[in-house]
Amino acid sequence: MESICALKDIYKALYQFEKQFSDEYEITINEAMLLCCLKDGKDTTVSCICEYIGLSLPRVSKIITSMEKKGFVRRSIAKDDHRKMLFKLSNAGKEKVQIMQQSHLDTTVSCICEYIGLSLPRVSKIVTSMEKKGFVRRSIAKDDHRKMLFKLSNAGKEKVQIMQQSHLDISKLRECMESFIVKKEESLNIE
Repeated sequence: MESICALKDIYKALYQFEKQFSDEYEITINEAMLLCCLKDGKDTTVSCICEYIGLSLPRVSKIITSMEKKGFVRRSIAKDDHRKMLFKLSNAGKEKVQIMQQSHLDTTVSCICEYIGLSLPRVSKIVTSMEKKGFVRRSIAKDDHRKMLFKLSNAGKEKVQIMQQSHLDISKLRECMESFIVKKEESLNIE
């Protein structure tokens, strides 16, 4: 149960990071992910962007529209298929990427990961996994659309109750597993 409760620290650190990030760069984390996706300079389809960012098509469409309004992204029609939209960084978007690369952003990210004891990709996977399983809900704060809020869903609350009722003790489970492995190895030894 302690490991689940430790997620509070992850969410808190991510929230603080997102707020600081938004204040400093005047874009959201998701908008920054769009810049990351497009920074190589290639024309990119919306499906590739969705896959890279890990969000749904409607959410990615909103992010793209926001970044177009800010002047960081431009859209064009594919020459081979006029139904396909392609996205690329504008000159302002390229400048924004350079500014962000020259900043202390990497240090900030590594400090957060060090604080919670996990790598950024691992933290991101945990949050995404919990959202996909329906244990956590993400929403946008009403007072500031740049803030992401995380909350346990009903399924998440039920899971916590089940774990509390089962008195799950990870250290005892680990001891049992280690004991089982040792016994299994001993039974396989042929003399």
